[in-house]
Amino acid sequence: LGLRTPSLDYSFKMPFKRFVEVGRVCLVTYGPYEGKLCVILNVIDQSHVLVDGTPAGDAGTPRMGISLKRVMLTDLKVPIKLNATAKKLKVAWDEEGTMAAWEESSWAKKRKRHAIRKMLTDFQRFEAMLARKERSDARAKKM
Repeated sequence: LGLRTPSLDYSFKMPFKRFVEVGRVCLVTYGPYEGKLCVILNVIDQSHVLVDGTPAGDAGTPRMGISLKRVMLTDLKVPIKLNATAKKLKVAWDEEGTMAAWEESSWAKKRKRHAIRKMLTDFQRFEAMLARKERSDARAKKM
């Protein structure tokens, strides 16, 4: 009959790259530690993880359980084992240069820029608007 079976190609790309896994660096998005970094140490259940952010210093959180709804996973990972001690976590954090990598990410730069703009006075916002208009006019004249 000439029936052809389609070739089965099982190679595919995973759509997600940020998995909930031990060593994943997260950003807390809600609660008293909002805007702080932490590292997943263990998965408690389907919606909670054990995190520790003490290596980040003031930018981190204490060791605690937290809901996955309150954290955002970053692209950064720290090579640690399950339930790593604070000492081992600090060593791995420093060896990987995690804080420097975070500071260089566009995400961190955007958060910093947003925080600076939030602190502007009314007059400073007005000056920023004028500078933006000047840049826009200069760009329009170039074209």
